[in-house]
Amino acid sequence: VIFDLFGTLTGPFPWDGLTVCLREMAAALRVDCQTFYDLWNGPCKVRRHSGVFASFRDELLWLCGEGNTNPPTEGLATAVQLRCDFTGSTLRPRTDAVATLERLRSAGVQLGLISDCSREVPELWPETPFHNLFDTEVFSCLEGMKKPNPAIYALACERLGVDARECI
Repeated sequence: VIFDLFGTLTGPFPWDGLTVCLREMAAALRVDCQTFYDLWNGPCKVRRHSGVFASFRDELLWLCGEGNTNPPTEGLATAVQLRCDFTGSTLRPRTDAVATLERLRSAGVQLGLISDCSREVPELWPETPFHNLFDTEVFSCLEGMKKPNPAIYALACERLGVDARECI
């Protein structure tokens, strides 16, 4: 069984919380809030999820460059921390998610995960209750491709050692 992460194993995505986080990040970086928001949701989104940036810090430096801002060192560190704290809060499992995964594993079912995400998700992954519950995790930012590209599903199947027709 291959799962999605956000909104499937976790609760609904907190869009209002993201808006607050982005506003605080923009302020810390001294980038105009609307410019930051437009870049975040536009040209940066595909790059972020496809692994173009080597780190979240590099992503923020790119955003600042596009926003014609040279961020203060402390502002950059603050923005990174704000995003990591927010992302960590989104990685909380739904009430029955961990128990469901554990039941499937105990029944001998192989488990995979495919998630479109940015670099901080795999960095924070070991701290989550989901760590060690999957036979394979495929994070778009590490693989350089995202859903709905068939290759990302094929990669998960290959790592599980199963044919796609054997997966749910």
